[in-house]
Amino acid sequence: MNQLVTMSYAQTMTSKEIAELSSRTHSSVLRSIDTLVQSLSDADLHRGFESTTYVDSNGQEQRMYCMDKNSTLCLV
Repeated sequence: MNQLVTMSYAQTMTSKEIAELSSRTHSSVLRSIDTLVQSLSDADLHRGFESTTYVDSNGQEQRMYCMDKNSTLCLV
């Protein structure tokens, strides 16, 4: 599975992928991202964190973030 995905000519990574690579729970990664986004005072910096959803193995919609390369590096 490719860890970096090219979308609109930009490299992105999801919070689910970060959780898998770092051996953390997805809920823990989401908490970290939520805290980071809340601490950003510049609205332009929020653009790198796109809140989206995915369908889990139980067929339920769950939230996740899709982040650009700079936002991913900031989080990690």
